[in-house]
Amino acid sequence: MNWKIKARVQSLIARLPESLSYKAYYFIQRKFGNLSNPDPLFWLSFAADSVRLIHEQGKTTENATIFEVGTGRSVMFPVIWWLAGAEKTITVDLNPYFTPEVNTNLLRSLLRQPDQITAHLGSYLKTDRLQQLMTLSEREPDMQSLFDLCNIEYKAPSDAAETALEDGCIDIHSSFTVLEHIPPSVLSDILREGRRILKKDGLFVHNVDYSDHFSHTDSSISAINFLQYDEKEWHDIAGNRFMYMNRLRHDDYLELYRELGIEARKLVTFEDEGADAVLRDEAFSLQPRFAGKSPEVLKIRSAWHILSP
Repeated sequence: MNWKIKARVQSLIARLPESLSYKAYYFIQRKFGNLSNPDPLFWLSFAADSVRLIHEQGKTTENATIFEVGTGRSVMFPVIWWLAGAEKTITVDLNPYFTPEVNTNLLRSLLRQPDQITAHLGSYLKTDRLQQLMTLSEREPDMQSLFDLCNIEYKAPSDAAETALEDGCIDIHSSFTVLEHIPPSVLSDILREGRRILKKDGLFVHNVDYSDHFSHTDSSISAINFLQYDEKEWHDIAGNRFMYMNRLRHDDYLELYRELGIEARKLVTFEDEGADAVLRDEAFSLQPRFAGKSPEVLKIRSAWHILSP
C-alpha cells in the first residue's frame, strides 16, 4: 500500500472512539497489513537472539523474571523466553493490542515446526517445556491456560513508567521494536523505572528499529524517508497512536543513556544497504535535526541495546 494512503487511513481510524478505533485498525491490519500472514519464525529468530545476547553477557534466562515493555498482538517473546528457562514474564502495554486469535495462530504455526525451535534455541531450549506446550496446544487452550503454563502476567492498559513493582525484582528489562514509538520524555521515565525495578546485576535488552516504518510495506520509499520532514509535517503524517515514531537516531539513544547513568554494555547495529544512495541524492534533503549527524549514524537501520542499570 502507498505509504501516504496508509498514513491517511491510520489518522482517520485514530480519530474514532477508542474501542471502535482499535477494532477498525485490527481489521485493516488483518486484511491488508502485517497480520494478513504473520510468520512465527520471525518472532522465534529475534527472541532467540535476545536469549543469546543475555547469555553472552554472563547472565541467564534460567529462572529469570523478565519485564517486557510493549506486548503487542501476541506473547511470542514471553513464550519463547519460558522455553529457554525463564521463571516469569510480566508484559505490559499502554494499548490493549493483544489479540488471542493472532497469538493462537502464531503459536500453532510455530509448534508445527519443532525442529526450528530446537535449531534456534539450541542448548537453551528446555525440551520438557516444549512438550508441555505442545500438549497444551493440542487441547485448544484459552489464553489463561497458556499464561498459567508459561507464567505470563499480562497488563494492559499499563504504564511501564509506573509499574508499582518492588525495587530490584526484575532480571531482564526488554522490548522488541517498541522504544521508537515512545516520546523521548516518556522513554526517559520508562528507563528510570526500569533501572529501579532491575536487580543490580540485571540487564536492559532492547531492540530498536530506526527505520521509517512506512517503508516496511511500501518499497518505493527508503528506510530514512521520514528524516526529510520537519516536526509539524511529520506530526501531521504520523502523529497518531498507531504510527507515532520519535525518529531518535542511534546517537540520541546513547546520549539518553549517558544522561540517565545507564551503561551501554553491547550494541549490535545493522545498516541499511540503500541509505548511502539516498544520502547522495541531491533531491533528498535532511531536516536540520538530522543534517549534522554522520552518514554512519544515519545508515543504522536497527540495533540491539544491551545495557546495565
